[in-house]
Amino acid sequence: MNTQELNKLILKALQLRSQIEMYQNDPSLLESYEQSFNQLKLKYGQYLEEILFEIYDEHCADSPVENLEKYLSTNGVEVEADDFPGVKAQLQLKTEPLRFVLHNPQTTYEETVWKAA
Repeated sequence: MNTQELNKLILKALQLRSQIEMYQNDPSLLESYEQSFNQLKLKYGQYLEEILFEIYDEHCADSPVENLEKYLSTNGVEVEADDFPGVKAQLQLKTEPLRFVLHNPQTTYEETVWKAA
């Protein structure tokens, strides 16, 4: 597994996604993002989906696994996490180092639930 390439692809997609959230009507940004995300999904989609399945199985069994693209948003995906009882936590994909984190949006606490080797 080339985690450096995976990290670069995710970072590029995250940066484009962030720009799209600021400049919503820019067709060239949308096209660039779609190309970047499709390349990420083609090369590493199955790998990331397996990681998500393991995370959900261990930490958020009561929540459905969402589309990979949703984890690239600024807020991540809202889940019911066992580590945050009674609170809607958010699961996010972050880079440098590449990892998935659970955090409570009402506090600064976050827990890394997967990190690239």
